[in-house]
Amino acid sequence: MTIDKIPFEIDFPLKVLENRKTNFEDKKERKKIFKRHIYYYKYRKIKNPYLEERSGTFFKLAKELIKFLKRKYIHLDILGVSIFGSSLYSRNPKDFDFLVIARGNIFSYDETKLKIRENGKEVKHSVGISIKGIENFSKGIFDSKSNVSLNNQSQIIYRTAISLFRRHIPIIGYDFTNNKKAFLKNAYAQVSDLLNNAYELYYLKNKKSNLKDRDRSRKILSRIYEAISYMCFLEKDIETNNFKKRIAILIEEGTTLQESRKIFDKVVLSYKKRTEHLNKNFRDKRKVLTVLLNENLKRNIKERLENYWKCANLPYQWISPILGILSKHYYDEDLAVKEIRKKFPSIPNKDSLDYPKKLEDFRIR
Repeated sequence: MTIDKIPFEIDFPLKVLENRKTNFEDKKERKKIFKRHIYYYKYRKIKNPYLEERSGTFFKLAKELIKFLKRKYIHLDILGVSIFGSSLYSRNPKDFDFLVIARGNIFSYDETKLKIRENGKEVKHSVGISIKGIENFSKGIFDSKSNVSLNNQSQIIYRTAISLFRRHIPIIGYDFTNNKKAFLKNAYAQVSDLLNNAYELYYLKNKKSNLKDRDRSRKILSRIYEAISYMCFLEKDIETNNFKKRIAILIEEGTTLQESRKIFDKVVLSYKKRTEHLNKNFRDKRKVLTVLLNENLKRNIKERLENYWKCANLPYQWISPILGILSKHYYDEDLAVKEIRKKFPSIPNKDSLDYPKKLEDFRIR
């Protein structure tokens, strides 16, 4: 099965946080936050009951999470804590996933168990904590010190940055900016990412996945429920709503891996039908630089560029390191360009005599 990948197209810098803080304990404000969320409706006009039912749990866990992080990371300057994931729509979530946005450039992940009091009893919940720096989202930069590959960092940053307002619920700290334009522009890229993620990690049997079939089934349903929620947001039609209802019921009741795969296949067909015209207009930035992996082609490109730069009196000595950077980051054109600009800041500087002025003079001649 092939699922065409639609690349994210984000114009950085991107404003991510508002200047005002969220008052999650206020019921009216909390309702406004819930109403803008892609899971506000379970399906059709049936409201999702878990958002309000678990609001107390969300808030208590968020407070305990901050205590945990302050003990572990003394210098972490937290700007906001939000919740996302299956605990927002599933009757029996295995854990609670939180995003922590801090100052700076950070890309980290923690797992722990946190105790809170619910209904007079002490309850322990499994919690996943995704820690990201505000600069990662606002500037689209990556953390070179993280043990997460730059390729995975780029995917996570792009898909999260554009959907915070709709996909995450701010619990403590600053509220999210309504990036409506960026969200709508990248909504189908988000669907593409979710479907490919589900297919590669859980639909296929691979060495990375040691999960039992029922857990793989649950993971598939979770991913496609989120994907179809985006599609319902974009397409107000019977087919997508029926899909969402069917998947929501299967998540509640549970089903076999075979059945999950069947419904996955149907969602993919619907996705392909709706995005066929889109794919013709996109240039996949993850494939453009793969030409440099062929040493013969790379050598030919180097020779041609050096000849051209020599004629234009440009610093042709830069060609080798530039091609080295492009080759190293072949999987992400945006990242490669950022690294080149960092190493050669005079390239984008229109007033620089090293490159732009020389190129301008050459073109005039």
